[in-house]
Amino acid sequence: SLCKTLLPALVCMLVLGCNAMAGASDVTVTASDVFATINGRLGHMQAVASYKARENVPIEDFPREAQVLDNSVRSAAALGLAPKTVAAFYRAQIEAAKAIQRNYMNRWEQGLEQRLPADADLQQLRTSLSILGHEQVSLIVAYLQSGERFQAGQWQQFKTITHQAMLEEEFLREIFDALCAVELTTRFVIE
Repeated sequence: SLCKTLLPALVCMLVLGCNAMAGASDVTVTASDVFATINGRLGHMQAVASYKARENVPIEDFPREAQVLDNSVRSAAALGLAPKTVAAFYRAQIEAAKAIQRNYMNRWEQGLEQRLPADADLQQLRTSLSILGHEQVSLIVAYLQSGERFQAGQWQQFKTITHQAMLEEEFLREIFDALCAVELTTRFVIE
């Protein structure tokens, strides 16, 4: 729909004050900015797990995951990210999100921790995650268009910023490695 096409560009303009399609930006985007959006998305997973536990909804919902992945890749591609590389990045985030949810649910079932109060509904959570997702893509595009690349030497910084108590390091590594592989499509590469 038109909304799905325009929303990523609108978010970029609001967040960065830039024209996402042209790549112009008055704001310097750092790797830390991108890492913080990843942390923000992962940080919502306790609330998602709480909602799913309260409503007796399974953690895995393959049709919903496919829809989220497809929408995310389309939005990212519209802003200039290579679809194959960004799809792997989103898949890694989805797997990490499910791992966090599983870990919280296991702790709650074992009585090791109290579940969050039921203050967020599914639509609120999805809206927050969608906004963060669009911000994340806009920041990645701006970072790559500035000539920067995500690289192995940023691993410690990434790990520090995205640390989640309920997530094993292997999932963070998969996200990081996938992020390092994200590329601009050739029509958006700035020489």
